[in-house]
Amino acid sequence: IQTMGAEAIKAYGYIDILVNNAGCNVRKPALEVSWDDWNLVLDTNLRGTFFVAQAIARHMIPRGYGRIINIGSVTSVFGYAGLTPYTASRG
Repeated sequence: IQTMGAEAIKAYGYIDILVNNAGCNVRKPALEVSWDDWNLVLDTNLRGTFFVAQAIARHMIPRGYGRIINIGSVTSVFGYAGLTPYTASRG
């Protein structure tokens, strides 16, 4: 993530807008979700979103300008069967 941010700044000089839109899901009944399934989804949807925003914000703040848009999901409001880790990560 840090390398991606530095390379983007190097290539373009600055970033005005970051759109965090990456996400993944593992569709299984809650009792079948493994530790690795849970971590895959949370690492991508929750940790990834936060740390990409953090890396880019470090460049936006000194410039006094920038926008970060985090794309969510209806599952951030309502849970759905078979989407346990995804729903938790979006909420």
